Amino acid sequence: EDVTNNAITTEILTSNTAENPGDNALLTGETSASPCFFDFVNCAPAGTDSTNGGNAGVLVVTPRNSDGAAPAAGDRYAFYVKVSAADGA
Repeated sequence: EDVTNNAITTEILTSNTAENPGDNALLTGETSASPCFFDFVNCAPAGTDSTNGGNAGVLVVTPRNSDGAAPAAGDRYAFYVKVSAADGA
């Protein structure tokens, strides 16, 4: 389904325990989301963004640390994604 005219919201998942021992930052980080159809959004794999044929049904979620930096390799952020139809459904 085409998601370009829908609202896309993301939220960091609340967890009760840290994924890695010694990790006490349970609610840190931020997320953003966008359809891959737009030229200014970089998506992977190849073919999902508009410059490579695009697919208006694909979206990307970008997790970030609380300071806006990209997470370290191997770090994982659990998150929720909600796509709301333009008609409010």
